[in-house]
Amino acid sequence: MNFSISELDLTVNPHLLVKFRGLRVPCPKCGKKYQYFCRVCNIDLLPTLCAQFNIPAAQYTIPEITLPIKTTILLSELEDYESSSIPFISCLPVSNLQCKRFNDSFNDVEPNSALLMPGPDSIHVSELPNSVKNLYIIDCKWYQCSRLLQNSPELNKLPKVVLNNYTSQFWRPHGRKFEGCLSSAECVYYASKELSLRSGGNTCGSGGNTCENNMGGKNIDDLLTYYANNILIVKRYLFGRNIKHINKDRESRVVYENWEEIKKGVEARWGSLEGGEGKEGQEEDIQE
Repeated sequence: MNFSISELDLTVNPHLLVKFRGLRVPCPKCGKKYQYFCRVCNIDLLPTLCAQFNIPAAQYTIPEITLPIKTTILLSELEDYESSSIPFISCLPVSNLQCKRFNDSFNDVEPNSALLMPGPDSIHVSELPNSVKNLYIIDCKWYQCSRLLQNSPELNKLPKVVLNNYTSQFWRPHGRKFEGCLSSAECVYYASKELSLRSGGNTCGSGGNTCENNMGGKNIDDLLTYYANNILIVKRYLFGRNIKHINKDRESRVVYENWEEIKKGVEARWGSLEGGEGKEGQEEDIQE
């Protein structure tokens, strides 16, 4: 079952975040201006935004997130990192998430690891044995995966796990059939959720339930703080322009026609989402 934004236990709720739409602040490390977080340095910019406008930071503070298992994202050097879904989660305080780059191969494999990859011998991620301490997730276009595995025997021989019965809430298809494909950020979330729930744990965050079970984990829903916010921004923007879907090719498209349903659920829980798009729905910089 896919996640519903209105059912996520988010410490920083979308009602607050969407009101910052269009506001950019400079990253304290690289100096570039971004909304919400720096896509280059993986730095959360909400504290900077609060400080600049003298806003109490308590309600905008994302707590530390612990995944049920250490997760390593393998990022292709052939891809534009800023267009990936990974910056939406790598900027957050996740204690056991790391990112590594690869070109044509990756063989620096940690012991006791598994690989999220469909295949004839793959098991469901919820069946992952406790002896596995690290989960690899590849972030690249599908056509690059086969070459990576061919050139990476150590990676390819890892036990493989798979996620079933999920569809992407929102991301960019890459010219292939879209149904059943997930963004890398969603893969991290759903894998963590499955592992946390398999022994009756709870994936909630701000409600105080720390979902601690035989594999650990805490505040997992907060992993989707910026990803869920992005869904709200994009779907509302396109709904206002009567754009129901974007065709990528004859086999894949992104559907945006359920905005009213999403809005109803979010507003029932957190209040009105009106007034958070900036001027005419466009981005604007903060004026000094």
